[in-house]
Amino acid sequence: MNGKIYDAIKSLYNNTLSCIRLNNEFTPWFMSSSGVRQGDVLSPSLFAIFVNDLAIDIKDMHLGVPMANEDVSILLYADDIVILAESEENLQHMISYMQKWCNKWRLKINYAKTNVVHFRNRRKPRTSYIFKYADVQLETVDRYKYLGIYFNEFLNFTSSADVLAESSGRAMGGIIGKFKSIRNLTYDIFLKLFQTGVIPIMDYCAGVWGFNDNNAIDIIQNRAMRYFMGVNKFAPTHVLYGDLGWIMPKYRRWISIVRLWNRLVSMEDGRITKRIFLWDKELCYNNWSSDLYEILSEFGLEYTFEDMSTINVKYFEELMLHRTAKTWKDTITFKPKLRTYAKFKKDFGTEEYLTGFMSRQQRSLLAKFRGGILPLQVETGRWQNVAWGDRICKLCNQNSVEDEFHFLCTCELYNDQRISLFEKVTAKNAEFAIFSLEDKFIYLLKFENREVAKYLERAYHLRKTCIYS
Repeated sequence: MNGKIYDAIKSLYNNTLSCIRLNNEFTPWFMSSSGVRQGDVLSPSLFAIFVNDLAIDIKDMHLGVPMANEDVSILLYADDIVILAESEENLQHMISYMQKWCNKWRLKINYAKTNVVHFRNRRKPRTSYIFKYADVQLETVDRYKYLGIYFNEFLNFTSSADVLAESSGRAMGGIIGKFKSIRNLTYDIFLKLFQTGVIPIMDYCAGVWGFNDNNAIDIIQNRAMRYFMGVNKFAPTHVLYGDLGWIMPKYRRWISIVRLWNRLVSMEDGRITKRIFLWDKELCYNNWSSDLYEILSEFGLEYTFEDMSTINVKYFEELMLHRTAKTWKDTITFKPKLRTYAKFKKDFGTEEYLTGFMSRQQRSLLAKFRGGILPLQVETGRWQNVAWGDRICKLCNQNSVEDEFHFLCTCELYNDQRISLFEKVTAKNAEFAIFSLEDKFIYLLKFENREVAKYLERAYHLRKTCIYS
């Protein structure tokens, strides 16, 4: 390696000066004679060249794990190094060689981050072998974080998903904090912040681990939906999904799996990742490939697995949205609590009252009303174990259950507010005047959510005034 490129790289590291900043105070400048420049785009490549002979020597020892006619013994990503072996003695031998290599080239390892994991099935006890780097005993742990993912000793990704849920929960908290300080931000802004600031954390590396349900991560998305809609934790999740039209996290993770499949089938055959993938595909039992095959079979796409062809991601995203909508439809049809909701909500998709301009209070009242959790007698009586027929409205003389229909269409207390609402809607659609009360109820919640929200704001304020007075 010589010429102008070599001279240019060399000039970057001649007379390198550094200083340390502590609380906005700077130390004197001093010479730095080792290491690569932090943040320089060239640094990863330079370090890869520097550490390359370690990889070659470890591979030449042939002490790794046999996979796909390969001896997989070392994985490297910048300065993160993983050494793999089938036996304790082989692993110790490779660690000892690495110690000699580091001494030769004046590198130090971080003992706090250097651990051993014994991957095995649950019936096999953990190794009692004492691994050492020089004279330092290395700790054998039940899991290890590598490139942002926790690999536990039984190769179960539940703990990793829980950590991602915790991290995405903190990110969600930051977004909520912004919304509280800046009032009435729009749905589009909220959705963009959620998609760019939370989902990438929730779904990090989901192409590898995202086959199964994960309640800890789903809770974060439910929290985001509840916050924007202004409803409490008792709001039915299917009302949240139905009114927002969001895809379920499980199916979004399946999209990540398909993206990974496309990358793998398009990868050059010479890469070790591709060779191990082909080996995994041939096994196709209780592994990544078999789980993927089950997903593809659900949607009639198993031929892509056999043909090793890429999948149209846009088409698959539409399938996942359709699956979410079908799951939602099946649930609201058979859930007794959602029987009123199912009368006016027929199509899965984002409701206009969420995307249009509406005060947070109006949006919250309307979302609670639609979801059946506005604290009317029909809802509060449920928590007090009052029989359904005894949840009578206490503010009128009709002796009727105070449910959503009664509150919007028949209660005498709100006659003035109701007359104003009906007149405004009739002005838009003259046929509304001849609708039955049942049809008016459905029409209002299907097409006139903005006017209903204004009615709820006035009527619910009147209700609270009467109750507390």
